[in-house]
Amino acid sequence: MDLLLAEILRERTYHAWFDDGHCGDNLSWAVACVSGAQESLSRLSTIVRGAVEPIRESGIEWKDISGDSTRTNAAVALVTSVISAVTDLKVRIDVLHWSVLDSRHAVSNRDDSENLGMMYYKLILDVARRTTRWVWHIHLDAGSNFSSYRLHKYLSGRDIGSLSSRYPTIFAGGGILSPSLGLTIEKIDENSSGSEALGWVSDIFAGLAHFSRSNPRAVRHVLSEPDGARRKQVCLDGFSLDLTRGEKGKARVLASLRRVSRERSLGVSLGSKRMLWTPNPSQPINFWPYEAQHPDDKAPQRNRAGKEADLEPDWEP
Repeated sequence: MDLLLAEILRERTYHAWFDDGHCGDNLSWAVACVSGAQESLSRLSTIVRGAVEPIRESGIEWKDISGDSTRTNAAVALVTSVISAVTDLKVRIDVLHWSVLDSRHAVSNRDDSENLGMMYYKLILDVARRTTRWVWHIHLDAGSNFSSYRLHKYLSGRDIGSLSSRYPTIFAGGGILSPSLGLTIEKIDENSSGSEALGWVSDIFAGLAHFSRSNPRAVRHVLSEPDGARRKQVCLDGFSLDLTRGEKGKARVLASLRRVSRERSLGVSLGSKRMLWTPNPSQPINFWPYEAQHPDDKAPQRNRAGKEADLEPDWEP
């Protein structure tokens, strides 16, 4: 048993690539996480680079989708290739998104930088508990505006389960202690999402989430996308003229996400909430529209001088 326990505790590091984004008026925000074993993520990176061949040197980010066919087609190819690969590669994509108009965020003097760190924290704990992985290497986008030091501080040692719940057949029968498993952050580094294929994935999926929240017109058009023979003509004609050129391009990417997710039976919903949502969060692509977890779940505030409050806010989910 001692040797078996030693093997269990020698678990390989779980890697997670993050990026965040918000719509132009800052009303809708999202944090995306692409996570898995290093070998699986390396394979996904190769797949993505092959899918976006025409722009693989410069990369693709959500803000780049302005309506030109090259970048729109690259984003569609990225989304399609990623959705087709996640199940076989045992990779997860989790996206937490929120509106600053909801009950948690509609507070005076809201500190968006501190709040962003909190939302990263909530997402990482949720993924850690869902994947039952406790040794993490976190890759952040260098442009993210929050304290990675505080993120490390609040995550380290957080209880994400127990050995007995993780390995019930090994610990069955009682008599063996089942200590809590604390989350271990092996490393946090910062990279430019523009140079890393996995950074492109997290950026695009974050963009899809906050776009689905902030543009109900685009969502209506995507939901009305026809099936079968008429689809090709719709792709050629573009979407309704009440969308800008950039919105039409982004709506095409959203439509491809919806279509391929349905073909793969991944349970991603756009129609239920009129935004991206995965009712069963155990699915490999999980969109999580955030709602306040309790009455005291409020975004952090700055004091009147524009500085952080003297007391650190509670980062608990």
